[in-house]
Amino acid sequence: MMVNPLKILTKIIVLINLAAVFSFAAEAPELPVIEKAADFKLINQDNQEITLSQLLGKVKVVTFIYIRCHQAMVCPLTTKNLKKLQDSLKGSLDKRTVILSISFDAEFDTPGMLKKYAQLYDVDFHNWHFLTGDKAAIEKACQDYKFIAEKGEDRIFRHSAITFLIDQNNNIRKIYFSNLWAPEEIKRDIMALLSNENTA
Repeated sequence: MMVNPLKILTKIIVLINLAAVFSFAAEAPELPVIEKAADFKLINQDNQEITLSQLLGKVKVVTFIYIRCHQAMVCPLTTKNLKKLQDSLKGSLDKRTVILSISFDAEFDTPGMLKKYAQLYDVDFHNWHFLTGDKAAIEKACQDYKFIAEKGEDRIFRHSAITFLIDQNNNIRKIYFSNLWAPEEIKRDIMALLSNENTA
C-alpha cells in the first residue's frame, strides 16, 4: 500500500495547530469581570476628544501618569513598558488594542506637552492616546478609577501606580498594581480577551 507523504505531512501540521490551540486554552488566564469601567471624555495629544465609550469593541490598557514624575520606577517605567507592549502587538492585536495614558497633572500636562513627552519614547500614536482635560474631568477620572494623586507643597505628586485591562465591552478585567507586571503578561491577557469575543 502506497503512503502519500503529502497527506501525512498535512495531518501532522493539523495536529500541531490543534495542540497549540488547546495548549493556549489550557494556559489562558482567567479574567473575570471586576466591574464596569467608568466612561470619560478627555483630550488627546492632538486635541481630539476621546471617550471610553467610543472604543467599544477594542481591548483597552488604561494607566495614569504625569510627565514630570521624577521616580524612575513609576511613570517613566510604566511608559517604557507600555512602549514594549505596543511594539509586541502585531497584526490583529495591534488593530484591536488601544493604550490610554491619562495625565493627572491637568495644569502642566497640556496636549502639546504630552505629545513631546510621548515622542521621547518613540510612541506610535495610531493606537496610543495621551489624555488630559480640565481639572474637574481629570479629578473625576481619578476618582472613578480609585487612583490616588496628591500634590505636595513642592508641587511634586505623591501617587499610586495602577494599570487597568478593559475588555471590548468596557468591563475591567484585570488591575495591575505598581509596576509589578511585564509587557508579556499584559499581551497574554489581551490575547485571552481577543480569543473570546463573547466577552461578558
